[in-house]
Parts: sequence; structure tokens; C-alpha cells
Amino acid sequence: MEADEISQHTYCISGIQVHIFGLDQLRPLLTASPPLACLTVLHTLHPRLRDHTSMAPIIRQCLAAHYPPAPSAPTSGLLGISFDQRNHGTRSVSPLANLAFSSPPPPHPSAHEPNPAHALDMLGIYAGTALDLGFIIDLLPSYLELHYNPPGTPPNETHPLLLPPPITHHIALGVSLGGHAAYLAALYLPKITAAIIVIGCPDYPALMLHRLKQSKLLPPSATLSDAIASRYLPESFINLISTTPHPPLTSSPILTSPVLTSPHVAPLRPLMGKKLLVLSGKEDKLVPAELARGFVERVRREVVHVGGVFFGTGAAIREVVFDGVGHEFSEGMVQEVRGFVRERVKEAEAEAQREPRVEVQRQRL
Repeated sequence: MEADEISQHTYCISGIQVHIFGLDQLRPLLTASPPLACLTVLHTLHPRLRDHTSMAPIIRQCLAAHYPPAPSAPTSGLLGISFDQRNHGTRSVSPLANLAFSSPPPPHPSAHEPNPAHALDMLGIYAGTALDLGFIIDLLPSYLELHYNPPGTPPNETHPLLLPPPITHHIALGVSLGGHAAYLAALYLPKITAAIIVIGCPDYPALMLHRLKQSKLLPPSATLSDAIASRYLPESFINLISTTPHPPLTSSPILTSPVLTSPHVAPLRPLMGKKLLVLSGKEDKLVPAELARGFVERVRREVVHVGGVFFGTGAAIREVVFDGVGHEFSEGMVQEVRGFVRERVKEAEAEAQREPRVEVQRQRL
């Protein structure tokens, strides 16, 4: 199937325009025999200063590869999701809040007004996006059922009740700003089973210190204490993001505040059974690959004992650093993403075969 043939439908979920790809391709499979046993959803999170449309190409590529031309048919379903992060696209409130500490002087094409609150603004945007993703994940099955069974059309022989298979895997794919949010999704959203982080960073304090140095607002030898003294990073803010290991989100996500902490305090227990793919550019000056190294090594090194099951994190994370690549979503990274999604879908299929689906019987009351 060609990528441009993949369908796109838009629903307002939790007050956000959510774009769902692949619903038309999934529909005929809902009446297949045997029925589909599982469904995987790829949730995409776009870069800063972009919007949901920037993620459509990779979604369409992954879905086109999954849904081959007839008469072949996959044994599991795959959908793609995109939406605008907070203060982006249709949700834009303050253009200044999306900008960085400093700006190249005119007539540089990227010249803009400096934003001294960059550290606070960016964290609020992508941490809030992680919360948004949690709500979308919880509500999505109901919207899928509503899509295939519109209200006011009772099931009959011509229009049978179409029940999508259970969503067994949720994959978060984030690029740049979206990559920061994808780390949060893996750490704080229990239903996320895998995450792909493209040019993102798990160490927010280190990233902000790097940007202050890069902007020449602090000298190369500056520390976090210097950043606090400079007023660009308030002490209360540093305490928030670097000393408190927040618990995973529960059924009441409003009661917690997911933020990206330093690698040495980020909770790894929520990663049990999850798989992470970390993709970085060796020449990336905006989000240097080495800023993720501490977190990646800790995940590889530590072993968490939960419920009598030993989870070796070394088998759960893969890091690829691309030579000659800067802060970009390169073609090599795209190939890695497509392969990773394909592997996760195969895993879902294998798990479904081991645990046969229980058919839901519905009676008219």
C-alpha cells in the first residue's frame, strides 16, 4: 500500500484535535475470520516550533508497510496518532514561550526575540503534553468503538457491531521536544509499552545548562549553581527537576506532575517490561548525544526486582548515534524507527497468539 493511501480522521479527544491514521485500513479486518487479536497504536510527538503535520510522513510509512495490498492481510492492527503539543499549531497561545534563551542577530533567518523563561516554558509544554497523551490513551478505545458504530445505527445483518481488538501496545515516538516528552511517557504512563526518542534528552538540568553556555549567557565552566545565580534557572525550578523522583501516573494523573529529572533520580521501576530506542546525531549541538549517556548507561546497568521477576534493563534499551548527523530526523533514523515499530507489532502478535482473545458477547437490553 502507498503511504498517501493511509486514511486520516480527526476527533476532539480531551479537548484536543487528535488525528488518527489507519482507521479505514483497519475496518475490513474487524470482520475477518479469525478476528484480529490485538491492536498497536503509534503515538507521535512533534518537535518544537513544528506541529502535528510534521509527524504524518513517518506515521504513513509505518502503516503503509504494515497493511500490504490485498489479498494479503495482517494478523494484527496498527493505528497512528498525532496531535499538536501545547502552545503549538492549533493550540498556540504565546509564540514567545516556544523560543530559546537567545537568538542569532538579524538578518539570520532564525533570528527572534530572546525568551529568558525558556527553561520553564519548554518543560511546561512537553510535561503537559505527556499528561495530554495519558488522557488520549485512556479515551481512545471508546472513540474507536464510536467511530465504527455511530450512535443511532443499531447493529443488524448489513451493519454488524464492529468491536476493535484490545490495544495491547502503545508506542510513543517523539522528535526533539517530542523526544523529551517520549521519555516522560515511558517513565510515567503505564500503558506505554515502548518509546522511540529521536534527538531528545532525559537530563533536563544538563540540557538547560548546556543551552545557557551555548547562548554565551554563562561561561563554559559554569555549573548549575551559576545558572541559579544568573536567574535564568530559579532555585525552586532546579529543585523540582533534579531532586524529586516523581511516581508514575495513576488513574488520577492530575494529582501528579511528571517532569524530566536528572538521570540519577529518574525512576526506573516503571520501565519494567518496556523497550526504548534512543536515536541521536553525533554532530547535534542543540541536544548533544552525550547528555543522554548517563540515563542510557544507568538503564543498561541496573536490574530491578519487581514481583519476583528480574528485569534486566540492558535488554530494554538500544542507543544509536549517527555519524555526521546534527539536530535532525535523518533517513537513517527513519529506517530505525520503521524497524522498531515492525518488531513491536510482531511482539504484539506473538503475545496475542499465546493468549487467545476472549470474545465479548453483547445483548440488547
